[in-house]
Amino acid sequence: MGAMGFELEADESGFFASCLAPHAFSRRLLRGVLAFLACGILGGFRLAAADATSAPDTVEAPPTVANAYGVGGLVLWLAADCGVTLDKDGGVTALADKTGNFILTPNDPGQEPTFVPNGLNGRPVLRFNGNQSLYASDNFGNLLNRDMTIIIVGMTTSSPTRQQYPLYLGQNASPHVNRAFSYIDGEEVFEGQFVGCDGPPVVTKVFGVWGASVNSAMTEATFYRDGRQTLVSTVSDANKKYHREASFENLSDGVTMGAATDPVCGWQGDIAEELVYNHQLTPTEMQFVWHYLSNKYGLHQTDAAQPASQTSVNGAARPADG
Repeated sequence: MGAMGFELEADESGFFASCLAPHAFSRRLLRGVLAFLACGILGGFRLAAADATSAPDTVEAPPTVANAYGVGGLVLWLAADCGVTLDKDGGVTALADKTGNFILTPNDPGQEPTFVPNGLNGRPVLRFNGNQSLYASDNFGNLLNRDMTIIIVGMTTSSPTRQQYPLYLGQNASPHVNRAFSYIDGEEVFEGQFVGCDGPPVVTKVFGVWGASVNSAMTEATFYRDGRQTLVSTVSDANKKYHREASFENLSDGVTMGAATDPVCGWQGDIAEELVYNHQLTPTEMQFVWHYLSNKYGLHQTDAAQPASQTSVNGAARPADG
């Protein structure tokens, strides 16, 4: 391939395709094309390493908003089963966001998480050892400066009291301008550095689907695990607990999977999938997402009933699988 090319290697189906990056593409549009191809829409291709250089700087296009698992408003979709670039040792050197908005890479050599092809009931996971992470420097524009939802499929193998981050949005150099799902002092926390909402106790060494949805004022978070609401908490309660006054501010640039950038407070355990929606999911929407993810990964399928409504949510078509 040429110096501006990305190569797509065929999988066992025997297909082959390549995609050159025209100089007129914006970086975000190019990422969308790569994610489209890499995630098998044209016949099951997997993204492979090539001698590509980054596309030339252009005006950044707005983030793409997509649908996933019956719910619209998806702005980040990281999954171990799609868009993964591996080195010869099974280390992840790049991960293409399925919405096309981001491509994450390790900050430094040696910080690649490990791709485990059958880590969760036959599905792949990315395994992090606490010193590994994937990062993209791009931003969400103003899409996450209000209500939002983070959902994660994964498991920590660490102590429940260890501070660690499976997903961190923004830069941790400045307080209040971040959005993260974290484990701190034995609790799940939706936080933005020195501001946040404290959640339920951490569960270790068990795969689950967990996350938090935040209201439009960014003052209250509702926590979920495996489709069930576990706790509702407020920023004011956390402020009183830690004797401070703080509120969330506009989100800064950056996406980090498996750490709070650098890496700092790196994740110890496995991650199969991470999703970020640009609105607060309702309980019904959370049930839709849980239903698909539980069936996809074989997690506690008997614990959740199929939502009563068979129609779409937010106008999104019901997908067969992620």
